[in-house]
Amino acid sequence: MSSLVTEALASAGKLAKDDWNVKISKLAARAFDTKRELSECIEEEFCNFSSLRESCEDTNAKLTEIRDEAHRLEKSLETMVQDQIPDTTKKFDQLAKEHSKTVELVQVLEKLNFAYFYFRNHELDVKHKNLLQASIKLEKVKQCIESANGMKMVESQIYKALKVEYHLCKEQILYTLDEAWRDSVLWELPGDNGDMTRSPKLTISFSQNQSLSSQDVIYALYVCGTLTYKVEKLAKHCIEHMIKPCILNPGCDVNVKQNSGTASVMLNNCDGAEDENREEKEVCNHDEIFTNVLKFLQFLYDNLLKLKLEPEKDAVVMEIFSSFIFEETIKLIVDQCLPKTVPQTKEGLDNYHQVTECVNKFDASLRKIKFLPPSVEKSDLISYVADIHIHFASRRSIDILAEARRLMKLDLHDTEEINDNERKAELTGDAYNKVREAVNIKKEPEFIERGKELFWKPEHPLSDNTLCLPRCRVSKSAKSILKLAYTTLCEATKSSDQTALKLVFTTEQIFELYMAVVPIYHKKLFLKIVPHITAVFHNDCWFLSHHLLTMGHQFTNKLKSKLDGKNLLFVQLVPRLRSIGEICCDELHLAQLRRQRDQIMESLAPLRNFNSGMDAKLSKYSAAERTVKQTLHQLQHLRKVWKGVFPSNILQRSLALLTDTAISEIVSSICSMEDISSDDSIQLKMICHLMQDQVPLVFKQQDEDDEQPAEAEDSATPWQREVKKWQRLNEIIFVLDSSMTKIVDRWAEGKGPLSMAFTVAEMKSLIRALFQNTERRANAISKIRL
Repeated sequence: MSSLVTEALASAGKLAKDDWNVKISKLAARAFDTKRELSECIEEEFCNFSSLRESCEDTNAKLTEIRDEAHRLEKSLETMVQDQIPDTTKKFDQLAKEHSKTVELVQVLEKLNFAYFYFRNHELDVKHKNLLQASIKLEKVKQCIESANGMKMVESQIYKALKVEYHLCKEQILYTLDEAWRDSVLWELPGDNGDMTRSPKLTISFSQNQSLSSQDVIYALYVCGTLTYKVEKLAKHCIEHMIKPCILNPGCDVNVKQNSGTASVMLNNCDGAEDENREEKEVCNHDEIFTNVLKFLQFLYDNLLKLKLEPEKDAVVMEIFSSFIFEETIKLIVDQCLPKTVPQTKEGLDNYHQVTECVNKFDASLRKIKFLPPSVEKSDLISYVADIHIHFASRRSIDILAEARRLMKLDLHDTEEINDNERKAELTGDAYNKVREAVNIKKEPEFIERGKELFWKPEHPLSDNTLCLPRCRVSKSAKSILKLAYTTLCEATKSSDQTALKLVFTTEQIFELYMAVVPIYHKKLFLKIVPHITAVFHNDCWFLSHHLLTMGHQFTNKLKSKLDGKNLLFVQLVPRLRSIGEICCDELHLAQLRRQRDQIMESLAPLRNFNSGMDAKLSKYSAAERTVKQTLHQLQHLRKVWKGVFPSNILQRSLALLTDTAISEIVSSICSMEDISSDDSIQLKMICHLMQDQVPLVFKQQDEDDEQPAEAEDSATPWQREVKKWQRLNEIIFVLDSSMTKIVDRWAEGKGPLSMAFTVAEMKSLIRALFQNTERRANAISKIRL
């Protein structure tokens, strides 16, 4: 070993002149001699008990010298070895790099060998039309090329040539597969060759090319990664030209033809033409739709979509196909087909199990051909028929609200007077019988009723009209809406809990819809010159709100268990409904009153030109009389229109307001005249007498042709109190027919009746116009003061 070290050191030129091997041998011999001497000393010291101190000291000195010599030798050796380590490391690194290059070269050569092997096998497979193996070999070539990414040898010319060759082979096999697919899956669509009447047709004929089987084409397409794209394109055509027409047009017919090696399916009668029984089909067309859709999907499954994707796995093409269109197909059926199966009556709901069975069979058939993915445990079809009570309630709600909206859009001109039962928030006729049957109202024996009457009869009973709605007229549409609400609640008492809850909410929505639709829809009619429409709407609002006060209480006991213990009340709608009626009445009725007032003032405006000639064709007396008669006719017309619509107090107040306007305009016109002759005074007095005679007829409570007696109202206000200007009319007649002395006496220094009807200026103006300018007139005028 020492000679080897010596040779290594000598070859490097680092060996010293001294022979280290000799030195080490001598040092070892000296150490052995020292050891022997030390052993003898110890033996003599402890065994022979001789005094050997001097000998031990000599031995110790020798031992120290030997140890120092060994340390120097070790240090010198370490120094020489450390100087040689860097050169040795560099050589080792160089050898490692060369080894790595060699390994990489070997790997590249192996990949080249594999690629060449796969290319050669690929060519043989293509030659023998084995497209599956050819595709697999080509994919392995791709893996070899991709695994070589990052290697330095990849940039060599041979690898570049391999990439080019791979792409050429890839394009060649894709073209072959695309041609095989295109020749085997053929579409004939409307618009091809300019023929828009052509029916959609799909033909599948993979076996026409004997060298390629359908399964091999599917395998090869899947390995190449283009099968998903082609199946997606096929799925889009199927949903657009086959499945959707089958669902949207119940009259479509799916015709399947099977020949040797060729299968085709055609969709006939898909133009959406209506036939005589179209309405009946819309009710029961679900079975036909399910049959057509399933027939088409079964055709695809039997001829194409049942083929496997890989030889050793169970996955089929249908799984890829369904992933693109199954959600849209199910959604189309749920949105377009199943809603038509929802019954409109409770009897139809009881027989809905037939539709449920049909849907379950259809769902099972779709799962059998793997159209529904296994991850979908419960399809939307099953969920829809399972929730039929909810859909039935929703449809009933839609139908009821549609009927309510139709009733709300009816004209408000057609009115009826409410009867006594309706004034008490009770129904009569068939509607009352239905409510009575629904809430189980049982009539008690007569003796019990008499006993209760005697026992509970108060000492001072209230009037029968205390809680009654005032007698008025309401529209027939309002009565129909109220009847619809009661009918809906009666239906809720016989329905399931979910349906009953929905119908109760629908009843509330009827009145919500009324408050939203009627004021907007009839707004133009309110603003037109139809004075009583606003009053009818006001009465309708109060009529409906009056019934809402007790409507909920009539059905609470019967529906309480179906409403989770909640009380059935509609009183929260009453303030809003009344407020809408009051707002319309206040705003629109006042606007109509202003319009009528303006018409009256326009009619009486010619009176201000009484002295200057009112009409060239008529005398001024005839013209003045005509204007007054026109005003009276307008008041009579308004009375006929408003009577029965408005309550008597509102009717009287409205007519009094317009009458005051007419009287005020007539009296003001007379007071503004500067000169009134005796003949003019007589004619003006006759005009005022005409007003005085005809105005009471305007406020007459009952016409001669009225069969029903007028409602007695103890608190009715005499119309004279409402017509504030009535005294002014009486006093102007007195002034026109009296002497100056009587006028002054009736003034009574500002304390007489005249002073309450006229101002000082008006009275002086009348005296100046009626009498000549004399000292007597001046004295009379001087007495007209307060």
